[in-house]
Amino acid sequence: MAKSTPADEKRPVGRPSEYDPAFCEQVIAFGKEGYSKAEMAAGLGATRQTLDNWARANPDFLDAVQTALEFSLAWWEGKSRTGIEKGGAFNAGLWSKAMSGRFPAEPYRERQELTGPNGGPIETHALTGKVAALPKEKREAIRAALKGGAA
Repeated sequence: MAKSTPADEKRPVGRPSEYDPAFCEQVIAFGKEGYSKAEMAAGLGATRQTLDNWARANPDFLDAVQTALEFSLAWWEGKSRTGIEKGGAFNAGLWSKAMSGRFPAEPYRERQELTGPNGGPIETHALTGKVAALPKEKREAIRAALKGGAA
């Protein structure tokens, strides 16, 4: 019979992860370097869900993760001041994408709110049936509206 190796051995399903209070300092250090939550988890050999579990069970770790995420945000905001450079020039497109993707709760997302007349709801009307059955002036009005003009 062949001797088993560590690679052959499986970890038990549902095995609890081991939290270490030293993770508090590590996660804050990661945040100071701009790490995302996923990067922080990977740096600790864990998953984002495990970080959340540790944070629920350990108030000091919860504070550390929140502090780390603030440092991460500050790191990325600092990049806007100093410039994300490509060939010596600020790359605004890259910075905008990075900020809106990494920090969706912050005001970096481009948002556009659509409203109807006087800030009310947008009115929609469903047309059913065949357009050919409409009177000629209605068909012309629809054709003009679809072309962006008025009838």
